[in-house]
Amino acid sequence: MSFFQFETPQAFILLLLIPLYFYLNRFLSKQINGLPFTSLEVIKKSPIGLKAKLYRFLLPLRLLILVLLIFSLARPQFGFEKKETKIKGIDIMLAIDTSKSMLAEDLSNKNRIETSKEVISNFIKQQKGNKIGLVVFSGKSFTLSPLTLDYDILLNQLKEVNVDTVKVDGTAIGDAIINCIYRFNYDKKQTRIIILLTDGENNSGQVEPLSAINVAISKKVKIYTIGVGKPEGAPMPFRNPDNGVTEYARDINGNILLSKINESDLITIADKTGGTYFRATDNKALQEIYVKINSLEKSEVSTITSKIYQEKMSYFLIISLILILIDFLLNKKFLNPIRI
Repeated sequence: MSFFQFETPQAFILLLLIPLYFYLNRFLSKQINGLPFTSLEVIKKSPIGLKAKLYRFLLPLRLLILVLLIFSLARPQFGFEKKETKIKGIDIMLAIDTSKSMLAEDLSNKNRIETSKEVISNFIKQQKGNKIGLVVFSGKSFTLSPLTLDYDILLNQLKEVNVDTVKVDGTAIGDAIINCIYRFNYDKKQTRIIILLTDGENNSGQVEPLSAINVAISKKVKIYTIGVGKPEGAPMPFRNPDNGVTEYARDINGNILLSKINESDLITIADKTGGTYFRATDNKALQEIYVKINSLEKSEVSTITSKIYQEKMSYFLIISLILILIDFLLNKKFLNPIRI
């Protein structure tokens, strides 16, 4: 947005000199013969010819010089507003369960882990100014990406995630939370959240979820938990290495094992840290959960407006100086001396 202004508009009070000039010119011309300066009476009495025409030109010339000098003193400025928008993002650690149970196909035509990866990918693409890191876990927890604003690298790493990313099977929720907590930078005042996605209950790892919760609370880290899968659970498929046939995990009695979520633990983790627990029973529900989290955790946007000025008085001053020079030359070469 551009604008024009005068830095010292009080200089325009000097415009009152113009009627004063006319008054003095008229008053003195009646009393003094052979005026040293131009007046209307002099113009009327001056001889016909070039000098008389120049005298008629001299009065508006000097008035113009006076006006230009006053405009210069008023310091005309041309400016524009510069708006700088700063986004103070939030730090987000994504913790993804990669245990074998994530191969269950009860969310959509794809298994849980592929469906989750698609939804998380869309979530990452919607971010602006938020640093995001990626942790994967099953029986152990590993950091695939520290907090970063390079979403392309993050998306490429997410594509490679599968149930074999972590070689130790199990579900180490406590380890995953601790891993995420220590990926944050606590030097700055910043909102920090963990989005924990799992389809099982904690059954391995070195840190109990309750201990991890206490650390999160002390660090003021908010945890959103997402339970993936239907309430009744789902069979866990695997490929038999002997014949390549897909089979389902069974217990010692030959019954098919169902992957179920310990919702009470996930609810406790979320409630105690100020987050929310969500249950994703299908692909659409999982998508809506990430949309909901995205709307709950907003980045801080601040706009700084500054005004930049450019001085334009030099234009008026240069023109007035040129006109003063013209006035001087006219008096020196053509009009001096003239006696009326």
